[in-house]
Amino acid sequence: MKQFLAAFLIFISISNALAGNASAPSASPGVSAPAATSAPSAPVSASDTPAYGMLAFLFTAGAMTLFLFAGFNLVSSSIFQKDSGWSMKDALSEESTFQPDDKSKPPRMVASSSRLIAFLGTWAIVGLLIGLAYFMLWALFLNQDLSRLDKVSAFLSASWTLFVPYIANRASSAISSIGKQNG
Repeated sequence: MKQFLAAFLIFISISNALAGNASAPSASPGVSAPAATSAPSAPVSASDTPAYGMLAFLFTAGAMTLFLFAGFNLVSSSIFQKDSGWSMKDALSEESTFQPDDKSKPPRMVASSSRLIAFLGTWAIVGLLIGLAYFMLWALFLNQDLSRLDKVSAFLSASWTLFVPYIANRASSAISSIGKQNG
């Protein structure tokens, strides 16, 4: 954990140094900087962007990718250990309405399509958010316009519909358990 924290701090330092170079390049010792002009600056286009903007983006995107893979490997290795007692099959299953009469036996589990849809939908949304994060980093480092992201918000707000089957299943289970208690 200490090594990861040290690598993260180095990454932040290098990113700040690269971003600092973008705003104020330093002059060589003994050479005076050019005089400031009062002319308004023109908008920066992708062709005017210096190479260090692209270098900063590539470094940040690479570090972000390594961080995501390391986190995924850490979580998946701890979850999928043989002695953890956790399985994807059990996580995507739910208790059947027909249970054995013997209460000492474990409950009967059946596959749940609503949980599977919610699981796959979550991965789709995570993939979209990661892709948007890479695009935003690219646009910020290379002085691009971010106004195109306004159209994505409607898609992201509609993505909750992937979870409707799971929510409906939970609601029907809750209503049927209330009916059983009263009846």
